[in-house]
Amino acid sequence: MNRYLLLPPILFVAAMWLIKSPLIISAILIPYFLIKEKPKINKPTLKQLALTLLAVAILVLISSFKRQETEITVLSIISIALLGPINEEIIFRYFSFKKSNINPIIAAIISTAFFAVAHGLDPMTILITAIAGFIFCALYYITDNFVLTVIAHILANAILFLI
Repeated sequence: MNRYLLLPPILFVAAMWLIKSPLIISAILIPYFLIKEKPKINKPTLKQLALTLLAVAILVLISSFKRQETEITVLSIISIALLGPINEEIIFRYFSFKKSNINPIIAAIISTAFFAVAHGLDPMTILITAIAGFIFCALYYITDNFVLTVIAHILANAILFLI
């Protein structure tokens, strides 16, 4: 089995459970990703942007069924609405889903399972997060644009955080 499919999500979930700080993880993960992977940035088409906005709308609607009250601070906004989504998209969509180079459905199932568990063990949280994970995988698969999945995740988290 491909090392990208399991290793990055396992390490990320373990780090989140132990460190509990997207800031520390981001300080390592984001520079590594930008320097080592040098992701290509494709200019999105109008259709891809429309799909991204549709994904955000669906994510906000689904996620609004189980909202978690979070104290609004600058640090929480940066962690939840910016760094968390960037970290998660790098790990779960770029490495585990896209770079694993296996059947996309199997990669989506496995990366989404880790994505859901990273958000907690409450059954409703796992269900909602799993649906979100599949939506992000589908968006990445359809658009082949990593930046759009990051933008969708940031927008969905920010909207949910602020409403």
